[in-house]
Amino acid sequence: MYLDNLLKPSARREIIEDGVFSPPIAASQRIAWTSVDDCARAAVELLECSATGDYRIAGPQSLDGDELAACISAGLGRPVAYRAQAIDVFEREVDATMGAGMGKRIGSKFRYFEAHPEEADSILSRPCTPQSGLEEFKPTDVQTWIRLHQRDFLCDGEPQ
Repeated sequence: MYLDNLLKPSARREIIEDGVFSPPIAASQRIAWTSVDDCARAAVELLECSATGDYRIAGPQSLDGDELAACISAGLGRPVAYRAQAIDVFEREVDATMGAGMGKRIGSKFRYFEAHPEEADSILSRPCTPQSGLEEFKPTDVQTWIRLHQRDFLCDGEPQ
């Protein structure tokens, strides 16, 4: 799961205006949140050492929703809560933004995670561990990532 999802307009608006992050996944689900930039850095490192095979890139910590919200809050210097969004609502919002039918397509992965929690844990919760070709790779933790993007969460130039 990408931290960059916090930057989509609807998520930023909720964080700024309501102090809430509400993805369509249960607060109890542990996730090793990563970023697009970390995945790109890892890909470059793997290309530079001519690595082959499958690699799993994840964040350094496995966090549940409340722990994620605490990291976001610490990074922004203001309270943010985690509130799981109903998948049906998420799908309707995606349809409104991206066109009819897209909500079901994108929402299907969240429905899968909801129906198969053991698979969700296997896919989402394991933090980054050293791997061949990525011995020096250090993923960015959530609080640091939020601080790096703090400007994106300002309203009228002032933290809320």
